[in-house]
Amino acid sequence: MSRDRPPMSAVPGGARKRRLRVLPVLVVAALGAAVLAFATFGTFHRGARRAAAAGLPMPTFRLPVLDAGLLEGDTTFLSSDELKGHVVLLDYWATSCKPCVAEQPLLMELQDDYGDGGLRVVGVLDGGHAASAFDWLQGHHRERFLTVVGNERVARAGHVAGLPETLLVARNGQVIARFEGYSKERDPYLRQRVRELTTKR
Repeated sequence: MSRDRPPMSAVPGGARKRRLRVLPVLVVAALGAAVLAFATFGTFHRGARRAAAAGLPMPTFRLPVLDAGLLEGDTTFLSSDELKGHVVLLDYWATSCKPCVAEQPLLMELQDDYGDGGLRVVGVLDGGHAASAFDWLQGHHRERFLTVVGNERVARAGHVAGLPETLLVARNGQVIARFEGYSKERDPYLRQRVRELTTKR
């Protein structure tokens, strides 16, 4: 059954103009939503797939722990060998990087929630002065997991192209996901992966 449609001349001119004005707005909104979806979800999913396919081992290192002892000449070192058998989140970051700072609350939550299950979150300071970074850690109560002072070799081993860069490492020492940048929409995905790995023995 078809309905008779009024001829164009029967549609008020103002209504036609309003439709024409609204259409470009809807198109722009749709494109904007698509770009936002790619920006927030596309990056970390691409990174995860690429790292999983490569089967990269976690970078080996022996790096100074960023603590008061380091600044006083009594340096403690953390070795990648000490992380064997653990699920590891290796997070390359810097205090001058806003996305790096934005992801810190999640990393603290993950360490608190899954530390008993074998998760070790390790921050790798990549740029900036150790003293000012330590002041930042204390000022933001971000000492619930270790931070080490990185170097160029460890950054290259982690294939770091920008900050933040986060490697998720399984108990067997293989990098199974790499997250480039940070978006809050990534949080549930990362939490799920960590939960799966820490409950798997």
